[in-house]
Amino acid sequence: MIQAIQRSIATLFLGLIISFSATAATFTDLFVFGDSLSDTQARITNGLMWPEYLTSDLGMPYDPSHNFAVAGATTDDMLNSQFSAWQSSYSVDPDALYVVWGGANDLFGWYQGGADLNAITGVINNAVSNLVTITSTLQSLGANHVLLLNLPDLGMTPRLNGDPFTSSAATAASTSFNTALAGALFQAGQPAELIDIFGWMRAVKADPTLFGLTDISHSCIADGADPDCTGYL
Repeated sequence: MIQAIQRSIATLFLGLIISFSATAATFTDLFVFGDSLSDTQARITNGLMWPEYLTSDLGMPYDPSHNFAVAGATTDDMLNSQFSAWQSSYSVDPDALYVVWGGANDLFGWYQGGADLNAITGVINNAVSNLVTITSTLQSLGANHVLLLNLPDLGMTPRLNGDPFTSSAATAASTSFNTALAGALFQAGQPAELIDIFGWMRAVKADPTLFGLTDISHSCIADGADPDCTGYL
């Protein structure tokens, strides 16, 4: 995901944060749990990542040691490794912002394992349970500002959009995941603010130029446009 989109995601976050929190300007810190979409160590992009943009927008210093996201992480990794590492080193700061974003690699793993339709419900339920456990635990420990992001439309990704059947299946899996996530979050008492990244990605698809994009279908690296990647999603 290139720099233009990382910038757009941070702007989206900022607008949503301001809309639901009167204390957006007084966050004391940012903690992140997730995968390559948030990992600033591996940095699978051609520039800054959304956590760096967001902290700058909020007038906060960015501390990479507070970003536990790891490229390739599943939600099992997020719960059992990232969140456990955070719990062993930190206590909850009620005024910090906590962002939880994962699940794509759970579905990618399901797809690479043969895309067994009989297994997809179990994969989704496990991933959703992991994410809701993280957010519910944060809330129970005293966190006041927790964001949980749903999945983008994985059918739009270069990895899966080459074949119409595969793309449709990935979109359907993303939709099922997001429906289950919203339902589980509601059942848990809404321990986090749910951010609709899927809907935002559909807005990007409807009019890429609004986001400074010209190619939302192909891989920048595969096309040989790396490291500039201007115009790519």
